[in-house]
Amino acid sequence: MSDQADLSLAEELGTNIPLYLRMSAATTATQLQPMSVPQQYQVTPLNTPLKLPFDGANFAQPRLCRGLCFSAANAWYSKNHFAEDNQCSNLFAMAEETRRLLMPELLHIWATASFWDLGVLGKINLADASLAVELRMSGWPKDENGSKMIDLYPTIWLKTADKVVKAKSPWKEIAAVIKKLRLNSPQNAKIFVEGGGRLSDSNVSVAKEHLTLDRGIPFPSGEALYCHVPATPERSSACGLPCLVTIMKDETVLEQNISRIGGLVTYMFPRQAVTSGHVMTKYFLKFCARDTSSDDLTDDSAIEMEDSDESECELVQNYESDHDPEESLGYIDVTESTDWLSVVPEDNINFIIQLSKDTAQTSVWKINTSRPIPTDFALLSGIANWKPDNYYVDPPAQGASSDTSARGKKKCVSGYHNDESLGAREVLILVNQEFESLVGSLQTARIPLIIGSTTLWTRKIRLQGPLAPGTSGSWVVDRVSGALCGSIIMVYDGEPYALMITAQALLSDIKTYSNMAANKTISPTVLESTRGKVQERQPVVTEEIRKLSLKVSIN
Repeated sequence: MSDQADLSLAEELGTNIPLYLRMSAATTATQLQPMSVPQQYQVTPLNTPLKLPFDGANFAQPRLCRGLCFSAANAWYSKNHFAEDNQCSNLFAMAEETRRLLMPELLHIWATASFWDLGVLGKINLADASLAVELRMSGWPKDENGSKMIDLYPTIWLKTADKVVKAKSPWKEIAAVIKKLRLNSPQNAKIFVEGGGRLSDSNVSVAKEHLTLDRGIPFPSGEALYCHVPATPERSSACGLPCLVTIMKDETVLEQNISRIGGLVTYMFPRQAVTSGHVMTKYFLKFCARDTSSDDLTDDSAIEMEDSDESECELVQNYESDHDPEESLGYIDVTESTDWLSVVPEDNINFIIQLSKDTAQTSVWKINTSRPIPTDFALLSGIANWKPDNYYVDPPAQGASSDTSARGKKKCVSGYHNDESLGAREVLILVNQEFESLVGSLQTARIPLIIGSTTLWTRKIRLQGPLAPGTSGSWVVDRVSGALCGSIIMVYDGEPYALMITAQALLSDIKTYSNMAANKTISPTVLESTRGKVQERQPVVTEEIRKLSLKVSIN
């Protein structure tokens, strides 16, 4: 990404149940209380710290973190303040300005290879170093006149994988930039680093003897990529169906990952399934050349990083993670599954890089790294009995009786929300087509997710518990209208949060990065129910999708 592009982006700164369906009891969710800002937290513009009573219910402590140019020991952040909430927006002016100044340098550093070899921690895949940039209200609790209080300040949080947080070199480099720009002054927001962020695919192990290997995608380097979905009962929905990706070479399994089918769309063909692209490109990202233009740091910069006070980037671990991924919402175990059906990518596979068929005359695919691909999807075909209804199960409302009459209702996805209409609301995450969907609250903040030299814009979802790995690609729908809101891309390990790409961005990207449509006036659409009385609602959006800019400005 060029310096000019970096600057531009910175200035713009969200019945018959098969074996695999034997899910953890934690996947059954009821109604989540809507997010709201309590009366005492509805505030005026921030000229002084926001002083509030401190309690564990309204604040959270990071498990693993660093402070850049300060100590993050005993720091907490509010669960109730979000930069794009109209009731809180005036609080974040300082953090927004600090972010604007930091982003060009942060984007440049994150796009380079200077710290991706993490020494004793080994190398890390580009995709595993995803970096979400959030604005939060944070502070340090203290006792005042016998009461526990906290002074909250607008702050910036860089959320990434534990392995990256534990490495010293990236944060020393970024701390040096913070000092160079004088962002460590009292007039600027403090910048935290936090662990627990990861793309939401999951490594699995399924014996190759259970897989048909006659429809693979070959690459010039000898690898072949295979996609499979479990055989499902007749008339099953594709929503939440596991998608197994296997990469082999010389009959040896190199990698296996799992994502979810979000649902079915219509684009040039009557029926195509949409899933995550990163589950397929992740393996190949290991071998992609990275920009090394900032590897040769000046001697002064190197000395400044080496001589900096260790306490200024001190690693703080407040508690050990005791979270069991198998207890996460939406967890499934496919290890013993034996009945799989082969499916094939319909077109380009997109995430940071692009996997595409070399020419119409050959079956070999190529890896295109000529430009960054700021999206995450793949279209699949190959199952003739996929039903056209994107149905899911809406769980009963909280407090409903537990008898059979209060079981969840089967509904269908209907239309999609554009970004302008996508405010805070109750949503469902469709992780399984036969069990009740997961209930969550969509938050208003738009969060940039930086991966190498590429940035994707996401929205944050709060759930009743941590979302399991292996849920990438799952569709998120409006609980009231059934309209598609987005697609899961990132989970927060051990925390009840996830990030999604918006539906408008997803559908626009399918059009932008697909080779299928010669007629650019045709746009992909969510496949609608063919049964008029399945649900009593109309699509939220009926107009044709407008072609979007890849970069959406922050209001």
